[in-house]
Amino acid sequence: MKPSVLARIASQLSKTSAIVDAVESKQTRRTGLQAEYVEPADELEAGVAEVWARLLRAERVGRQDDFFLLGGHSLLATQMISRISERFGVELPLVSVFANPTLAAFSNVVREAQAGGVSATVAPSIGARPAHIPLSFGQRRLWFLNQLEPGSAFYNVALKWRLRGELNHSALAAALSEIAARHEVLRTRYVVMDGEPVQVISPAGSVPVPVTDLSGEP
Repeated sequence: MKPSVLARIASQLSKTSAIVDAVESKQTRRTGLQAEYVEPADELEAGVAEVWARLLRAERVGRQDDFFLLGGHSLLATQMISRISERFGVELPLVSVFANPTLAAFSNVVREAQAGGVSATVAPSIGARPAHIPLSFGQRRLWFLNQLEPGSAFYNVALKWRLRGELNHSALAAALSEIAARHEVLRTRYVVMDGEPVQVISPAGSVPVPVTDLSGEP
């Protein structure tokens, strides 16, 4: 990640007030990166501008302003996409803000998504591949270690989550199934064919989510 702004500090910062002054100076310089202010053209652009302004702590955002020149980066872009989804009821891929960094261009993407012209819920298409997919270097290393110590759980990561409230089991199962459908690595296993390990990708399907009722346990 590269910095969006570089600010020269005349002397070493020794007090909190000096640090605050330096931050304010950086904010002023960041504002100077904006193009000549052009107000949003319609209600949708004004709504997107409001989301950007709050997230980037900018006084105002114009049509030609660039999300990244205003101080945005990949992590803020992820948050912005989430807030846009909640506000406008659309699902957009993260790459949409990188391809359309100005307010006007990104607002057009939101507008097209609302009209049904953009869909981010369709899994990406996969091109032609060989029937037997060879293992990558990292995969072959793990496979080799498993041959030395079969059944080892050394690379397994155990996690537990405590969710409060009523669990919607069908929604959880559907979400996990969708994740597995989008990420082939979660459906990949290694088999040996003609003496060589290869990847076998299972077709997408429902992910079982077993439930153990412990409500009666002490």
